[in-house]
Amino acid sequence: MTDAVVDEIDGRMIRIGDAWLADFASCNYLGFDLDREIIAAVPEYLERWGTHPSWSRLLGSPVLYEQIEERLTELIGAEDTLVLPTITLIHMSVIPVLAGSGTIFLENRAHKTIYDGCQIARSHGATVRPSASRTRITSTSCCAPSPAPAPAWCAWTA
Repeated sequence: MTDAVVDEIDGRMIRIGDAWLADFASCNYLGFDLDREIIAAVPEYLERWGTHPSWSRLLGSPVLYEQIEERLTELIGAEDTLVLPTITLIHMSVIPVLAGSGTIFLENRAHKTIYDGCQIARSHGATVRPSASRTRITSTSCCAPSPAPAPAWCAWTA
């Protein structure tokens, strides 16, 4: 099913036409999109910042991002954290770092920004190969150590 129109949502169920389906395709990976505490906090921030602080992080970062990063760093006990507000920034920065000079197996229906991130990784020495089939690649079949010491990285869509 591609290009489906979701007519209604009820928790993690979506309605497409007359069919109710479990939503396994959402990009809300942590489930925060329906968290009541977060929803209740949003109006104050919407009033102050609008729907999206739209500066590139290279030009200027809203203080919100720094506050989130500080709290996240404390929460997970990391040395530092970085909040990337768009999937484009995530793919273009994380894919090249994870791939290093290793191999990326790229599924032919991956999101455009994954392709973009792979192009950046390729320009930094990674090898980008199409996946062998349209079936999901398992971690044992595609993420085996590459001939180079760098890790292989897998990209595919559900």
